Amino acid sequence: DVLGPNQACTLFGASSGSNIIPGKAYLKVGYNIDTADLWRRNFVVLIGFMLAFQITQILALEFYPQYGHNFSIRIFARESEEVKKRNAALKERKHQHTDDFEKNVDNDKYLVTQEKAAVQSHQKAFTWENLNYHVPTPSGPRRLLHDVFGYVKPGTLTALMGASGAGKTTCLDVLAQRKNIGVVTGDILVDGRPLNSDFARGTAYAEQMDVHEGTATVREAMRFSAYLRQPASVSIEEKDAYVEEIIELLELQDLTEALVFSLNVEARKRLTIGVELASKPELLLFLDEPTSGLDAQSAWNLVRFLRKLADQGQAILCTIHQPSSLLFESFDRLLLLERGGETVYFGDIGQDSRIIRDYFARNGAVCPPNVNPAEHMLEAIGAGVTPRVGDRDWKDIWLDSPECKQAMEEIQEIKERGLAKPTQRQSCIN
Repeated sequence: DVLGPNQACTLFGASSGSNIIPGKAYLKVGYNIDTADLWRRNFVVLIGFMLAFQITQILALEFYPQYGHNFSIRIFARESEEVKKRNAALKERKHQHTDDFEKNVDNDKYLVTQEKAAVQSHQKAFTWENLNYHVPTPSGPRRLLHDVFGYVKPGTLTALMGASGAGKTTCLDVLAQRKNIGVVTGDILVDGRPLNSDFARGTAYAEQMDVHEGTATVREAMRFSAYLRQPASVSIEEKDAYVEEIIELLELQDLTEALVFSLNVEARKRLTIGVELASKPELLLFLDEPTSGLDAQSAWNLVRFLRKLADQGQAILCTIHQPSSLLFESFDRLLLLERGGETVYFGDIGQDSRIIRDYFARNGAVCPPNVNPAEHMLEAIGAGVTPRVGDRDWKDIWLDSPECKQAMEEIQEIKERGLAKPTQRQSCIN
């Protein structure tokens, strides 16, 4: 196996008396490649690969747009003559309102009278008592809600809050009659009367996920909802006029012809609310975490729109997760749940959250002035990373509190006032 001094391999780079051929010698003799120079060749190849990849990516993004993603620019559809006239009217009213507001910014009477009711104001109150919800599981029925009660009055904005897994969305779905499995017990009433078969017709539900036809414009999406969901007795002209009012109410005048797929998250949320409002909900508007996925400024703008809707008479009930103190104070009333679907608090929030601060402070959970009250109360009931404040369960504290008795009495008064009103059938007979 050993080569003699006069013997050599027949391969490139072989040397006499050795049966081992170094790789460097093989490449040098056979292919004239200097291994010390390989990095220069490889560097040029890498530069070429990078340039080719960048050029391919630019061409793909230019000629194959991904409609499912948000754009930094908005794409508008071509305007027809009718659309041009409507957009011009919207912009003219917008400029007029802006000028009038600047002239009368200190006139409270003017500000009140200028809140034109684009949303129909109804006087029906929505109440629920002893609401329980059980779902079947392999190990037996599981309770998700336990003796929840509350109410929503016209013209109020009510928040539904709680820890993760407390049943916020479940409670919202049960109240909106969107659950088709499990057993729901308790009283869900409108003006003290059981729900009619047309309850869903009088409500609107804005889901957390914004599901729209991406190639439609903002105006087309709202009109489509109005055409299909409003009664057939309403003319097309009235439906179109109502859509224009909703566009103005939600401050979408500059986005009427924007394609849905090019809208940002905040505009999509507003469009989702507008699509539901286009159906003219007579009773209640449900929203499932409308501020999710929004930054602080966008969340504030969205809650400002909800506040505007409530001030015009719309009853709104929405779940909300981790609101800032400014957003929290925009709500009129709060329903707070803890794990197991137990009610911890239901009542007014008050200016600067004074009422709910006093309630928790009276029961041992004092909220410092520089702390967000929404986060503080969640931590106090044990929904945060810190242990629960106090030895008693907060649901037991709530059941023994005067606020609980006051809320129950208010529900009874709402039911009595509602039963005293004549029904629509009785009014027609009279």
